[in-house]
Amino acid sequence: MVNWLRLPKKVYFKRGSTPVALRELSEVYGMKRAFLISDSNDFNKGITRPIEALLKAQGIRYASFSSFDSEFTYDDAYNALAKMESLKPDVIIGIGSVSAMSMARLMAMLLDNPETDLEAEAAKHSAITEVVSDCPGSTDKLVLVPSINYAATLPVVSAIGKDGKRTAMLDFAALPFMAVIDPETDDQLTADELKKNASDILALAEKVKADPETSEYVIGFAEDAVRIVNDNLPLIENGDESARRAIENLANAAAIAGAAAANAGIDSQDILKLY
Repeated sequence: MVNWLRLPKKVYFKRGSTPVALRELSEVYGMKRAFLISDSNDFNKGITRPIEALLKAQGIRYASFSSFDSEFTYDDAYNALAKMESLKPDVIIGIGSVSAMSMARLMAMLLDNPETDLEAEAAKHSAITEVVSDCPGSTDKLVLVPSINYAATLPVVSAIGKDGKRTAMLDFAALPFMAVIDPETDDQLTADELKKNASDILALAEKVKADPETSEYVIGFAEDAVRIVNDNLPLIENGDESARRAIENLANAAAIAGAAAANAGIDSQDILKLY
């Protein structure tokens, strides 16, 4: 049995929690420079603007990288290196999609180790087998503000390799030190996208429950995620306060399911089914 439970150091989970969480960057951690990661679709929708305003108010300098989409390659991460190295960020903030979470994690690996062969690391770390990892990077410099919330607590990186095939790296080294589960980031999602997320949550949870190595702690997470989805998914199209609350509950269910999957015996092939 896998007898461990690893989570981000801090998880904020409430509608409107992003300003409170990110205020810590300057007030608690004394950070002065931030590198923002969002995919091109989310960036064009303006998903980074509220966070840019929060950083400006704190006097934190920032630069953004968004020249990638859901089909990005490991080489795309290297394309951001010059911009990141010129800023010398204290923190990397991933915002929005699953792809943005993966790219932010890759940039955290490259921040202090720019010569890292990312594709080779992905081949080495296709399943979590140890609590302490030799995977490069510092999660003390990674903050994730997802719209697909299991992507914050499930420490996975997925990208396309040189052979044109998608691979996934699954390792505790890819956990952020702060995950912000703020349903306001989910408000941009359509009902169909919310339903797809709910389907992914259920798939993750059922995979965790089916694994004979899963601990009782983690089984509880998975069962809670399933219950929350079943209770709240029928409400998301109500167009009233119950729908807003249901979206918040589904965001929390996703984060719980991601944490469950991270601490169960699943591997990268299971994760790739989400892409």
